[in-house]
Amino acid sequence: MFKLVAGIITLVALAILIVLNINYQSTISLFGAKLENVSVVVIALVGFALGLFYSFVGSVRQLIARRRKAKHTKIEHDLAARAVELRSREELASSSKN
Repeated sequence: MFKLVAGIITLVALAILIVLNINYQSTISLFGAKLENVSVVVIALVGFALGLFYSFVGSVRQLIARRRKAKHTKIEHDLAARAVELRSREELASSSKN
């Protein structure tokens, strides 16, 4: 219940900030292109969205790296188990021949 109330209060506060700052405009330079009279709210929202995207890409890369490492570890463990099994079979075969 607390999370719901806190979420609603946060959204209302964000809406108030957006409404109060909608008329403020700024000029930005984006890779050499000069954009004039861009709303400050748009600049903030685009920056937030780009930050989310960057974080998402980083998280996906880490997840893929962890899965790849786990897969390699499993393969190494399986190979080691097979090697032990082969050694025991070889020892059993050589002892039965003698």
